[in-house]
Amino acid sequence: MYGCAIAGGRVYMALYIGHDTILVEGDARALSGPAPFNFRPLFTEITNDTNERLHQVTNWGAGIWVARTGNGSIMRYETGGDVLVNHILLTDRFGSPVKKDINHINSVMQYGDTVLFTATHAGTQSMIGLMDGKKVTGFGYRNTGVHDIYLTEDDFLFFDTFGDRDSIVGGRPVTGRGTLFPDLFGKPPGFVPRGAAQTGDEIVIGSSHKGERKTRFKGNGQLIVAEAGAVRSVLTLPVAQVYQIVNERGGFLKAPSPAPDAAAIRRMFESALGKPIYEGEAIVSEIPVGTEV
Repeated sequence: MYGCAIAGGRVYMALYIGHDTILVEGDARALSGPAPFNFRPLFTEITNDTNERLHQVTNWGAGIWVARTGNGSIMRYETGGDVLVNHILLTDRFGSPVKKDINHINSVMQYGDTVLFTATHAGTQSMIGLMDGKKVTGFGYRNTGVHDIYLTEDDFLFFDTFGDRDSIVGGRPVTGRGTLFPDLFGKPPGFVPRGAAQTGDEIVIGSSHKGERKTRFKGNGQLIVAEAGAVRSVLTLPVAQVYQIVNERGGFLKAPSPAPDAAAIRRMFESALGKPIYEGEAIVSEIPVGTEV
């Protein structure tokens, strides 16, 4: 499972089974009691490579977003609907859609009317992007491998998953003010951070096994637990990879209220990351529920 979200009493999961990447919908009551999920597939896609799997799933209102990484797009589904709305985010310099896993779009979140996403590759760097209507704006970050993008109550946070190429320290959570918890993430052997959620003052950050790609499913991942602005504990997991964390109410990090508009978010990103490296328009189409491609 690469992503999980809860919306409208339903739970949504992005699964990878055999060569298929599948978005399923089930009964959220099964998460906390002896009830059946009664899963049904909403979308199935045959992958050519493990990188093409559906990635992060997040919720906004009564619907969800899913990162359709192999297609270079994000999809929106409203609970009870009969279509998924696919948004190809990037076009080439001739205006043609980039419909393959070139930039590795792996994360998506929504705040108000603005949708945020991350792309692991944008040339020799990563990209933090936002979609306002169909308008897409992307900001560069110096390292490849970015994952997750959240707005917090007064800032933003994303994960520089692997850190500097020549560093023995590893990845780090990046905010507009710099590294979060630098005393922990600034020391070797370091972490591979991905996924975060919050309940009250407690924040949990995931970290995957650090090692060569061929050993990525061996070893142990970790959960980093922080409270009142300080790390309280680091828990070792019996699994190697952490992709996403969601709290029992379906939430992630505590969001700003009210949600800022797209112009305010652009100013926030530009102040920390510099001028945009990409501007374009998303290409939108509908996919019937139950489609297999």
